[in-house]
Amino acid sequence: MSTHIKMNEEYTQVTTYHGKLDDKYPFLVEVSYGSSWDAKNNHYISSIEFIAADNLYSSKSKKYWRKAENKIRDFITKWLFEKPKEESND
Repeated sequence: MSTHIKMNEEYTQVTTYHGKLDDKYPFLVEVSYGSSWDAKNNHYISSIEFIAADNLYSSKSKKYWRKAENKIRDFITKWLFEKPKEESND
């Protein structure tokens, strides 16, 4: 029996970044990248997950967390893709 394998060179990659909101609330951001996606939109913030016990967040409203997620999305996009070319990560 013969086996035929064909691969596609397109890829999707997921990168996880760690951060902290208001110096208290640690979070993870997953950003997906794809080789076949439009060059201007070759990324997608696939998730934001806060890391802590649920009771830590009970003192804040749902509105606070929605606003925080939007600010994190905006920050991540600027941080990753709008840095001046001469700026380094040091």
